[in-house]
Amino acid sequence: AVGNMLFPNWLFLGLERMKAISVINMSMRAVTTAGVFILIRNPDDYLIYAGLLSFQWVFAGILGIVFAIVRLKIRISIPKPHEIFQVLSRGWTLFLSNIAQSIYYSGNSFILGMLTNYTVVGYYSAAEKITLSLLGLFRPVALAVYPRLSRIASSSKNTVLFWSRRLIFVMGGLGLAASITMFFGAPLIVKIILGSGYGPSIIVLQVLSVLPFIVALSDVLSIQIMLPFSKDKFYTMIRVFTAFLHILIALLLVPKFNEAGMAAALVSSQAFILISTFLCLSYWKLSPLHYKIDENIPHSPVNSKT
Repeated sequence: AVGNMLFPNWLFLGLERMKAISVINMSMRAVTTAGVFILIRNPDDYLIYAGLLSFQWVFAGILGIVFAIVRLKIRISIPKPHEIFQVLSRGWTLFLSNIAQSIYYSGNSFILGMLTNYTVVGYYSAAEKITLSLLGLFRPVALAVYPRLSRIASSSKNTVLFWSRRLIFVMGGLGLAASITMFFGAPLIVKIILGSGYGPSIIVLQVLSVLPFIVALSDVLSIQIMLPFSKDKFYTMIRVFTAFLHILIALLLVPKFNEAGMAAALVSSQAFILISTFLCLSYWKLSPLHYKIDENIPHSPVNSKT
């Protein structure tokens, strides 16, 4: 928590200094990984492992602040209370959407624990962690492109849709490849990462395997189009409704199908987000797949004046 508070991720994203984020995070994770191999010798060293994780996040946050001050010439100042309130009030919709997303990304084990037992929770959580780790490879791409498209959206709808359409095919292709690999490689992945005792996690991983493809497309439609065109209220409404829908589906499926039912509930909720977002964009004539783009218009994502 302290490390996330310190690290000025928002600053680097806004200034499109993604190289700084990558170098700092990769360096700290490399140090932490080396520390695990050097210092962790037996199960009693779990506190050392926890300390290494804390070191990784806190030190990365400190390095981020130092980089912002030294290289970006950022001066630290304490904002006034009314300025803080103004900023928070403008971002309340996205804050609410993050809370809603935590329900169907972070609350599944809690729901399973109430409806089943710890064994079922273990089988599901193990497969979910593998899936979420893979999904984490796609989200940085969406966040890296968002600031630039958001800036361009005020002057050129065509340019945003042009590049979003390209991103759909690129990210969708990568997501589809990851989904196919997860589905057919689930038995081997579970055996290598989790061990032979996690047989029930195989079907969970196979059900969740469709998520990379769905989320890759959803991120492009939501983050690259819906948010830059100031549709953040609808972005939040979709996710809040999805949170309630996710809980309802889980209550219906988990008692009968256990861990596989929770996986199906998560896939259903993400599919709902993708379909709802696509329908909204089509209604607003912002869908890159249906909007006819004039190819004669300059499509530079950097210097477009149209």
